[in-house]
Amino acid sequence: MQTNLGKKRLLLLQDVLEPFRRPVFNGLAEHYDVTVVHSGQPSVHATDRFREAVHPARRLGPLSLRDHTSTTAEAYDVTVSMSDLRWPDCIFSPLRDQRTYRLPDHVTLDIVGDGTERAALEQRVRKMGMSSAVTFHGDVRDDERLAALFASAFACAVPGYVGLLVLHSFAYGVPVVTPRDEAHAPEFQNLEDGINGLICDKQDFAEALVQACTPPDRTAMLGRNAYAFYSNKRTLDMMLYGFRKAIEGW
Repeated sequence: MQTNLGKKRLLLLQDVLEPFRRPVFNGLAEHYDVTVVHSGQPSVHATDRFREAVHPARRLGPLSLRDHTSTTAEAYDVTVSMSDLRWPDCIFSPLRDQRTYRLPDHVTLDIVGDGTERAALEQRVRKMGMSSAVTFHGDVRDDERLAALFASAFACAVPGYVGLLVLHSFAYGVPVVTPRDEAHAPEFQNLEDGINGLICDKQDFAEALVQACTPPDRTAMLGRNAYAFYSNKRTLDMMLYGFRKAIEGW
C-alpha cells in the first residue's frame, strides 16, 4: 500500500493484530496514513486500507518491548497488552460442583484463547472427567468462527482482565461475566451489573456464571441489553469519532 500523501501519519502498536480491531484501523485509514506495528503473524488483507509492520517483541513481565519502533513514525499510539490467558480454576467449578452452583447439563464451556497453561489445563479437564463439557478452541482469529461461537453463547465468561472484549461480546448480544477485583481496562465501565452483564467478587464467579445461564428469561434480558447498549452507545462510528477527537484535538 502506498503512503497517503497529505494525511497525518498514525502508528498503532499492538501485541498482535486482533480481528475485532481491524474495522477500527480501516476506519482510521480513511482519514490518516495508518501503520500497525505488531508481533504476530502477517495478516493484512488485500481489502485493508492500512499497512502493517511485524516487529519481534521481547517480554519483560507483562510488557512487550520492541526495538527501534519509536523512530519509525512522527506520531504514534501505544498499546501494551498481556502475553497470554490466565486459567483460574473458578472457570471450571460450575461444571464439577455438585452443590448449589452447577450449570445445567446442556451448558458447556468453550475456551477461546491460548497460553502457556493450556496443556496443563487440558490434562486437568481429562482427569476430572469433564472432556465432554469443555472444548479448547485455541487462538481463534477468524471472524466467522468467532461469530459462530458467540451465536451459541449464553454469556462470555472472563475470570480475569477485560478490555475491548466487552464491546466485542456486546456487538453479538452476549453479556459478560467477570469479577470486579481485577485491574480491568477502561472498557470495564461499559458493564452494568444485572443489566448487560454480571460483576461479582472473584470467589463468587461460579455462582455468577450459573446466574447468567439460568433462568432463560434472565439470559435473554442480559443479551438484549448488551446489544442495545452497543448499538446505541458504542458503535464503530462512535469509536472512530473518539479517536479522531483525540488526534485532532477537537
